[in-house]
Amino acid sequence: VESAQGQFGDDTALNAIKLFCAPPSSTDYKAAITSTEGPWGTWGPILWCPDGILKSFALQVEPPMGFLDDTAANNINFECTDQTVLRPNGGRWGTFGKWSESCPNGICAIQTKVEPPGGDDTALNDVTFGCC
Repeated sequence: VESAQGQFGDDTALNAIKLFCAPPSSTDYKAAITSTEGPWGTWGPILWCPDGILKSFALQVEPPMGFLDDTAANNINFECTDQTVLRPNGGRWGTFGKWSESCPNGICAIQTKVEPPGGDDTALNDVTFGCC
């Protein structure tokens, strides 16, 4: 996530999402997967499902702002199979969409849509997850 760049800066907000592949209720991950990543910002802390695995998500998106600064995707919440909701500290613009369809056996794949650098950058615009 890129922090706010001030009144005259170019904000991008959410740049990438990383999934850590671990057995249910464990933090002993065997692999980490990402899709295309934007070049700005820093990684936040890893969030884990306390008793279960990721099953659905809701993406926070700012709509196109015309001549104002665009950011697109700002944050993402995940729901675990134990009903816990993981709420990372992402960007502050836009609203959360509806929860995705539930993956009863968990989320195992990710594909992101990222705008390349080019002026009024947005970085991550959309994400799709695959069920196990």
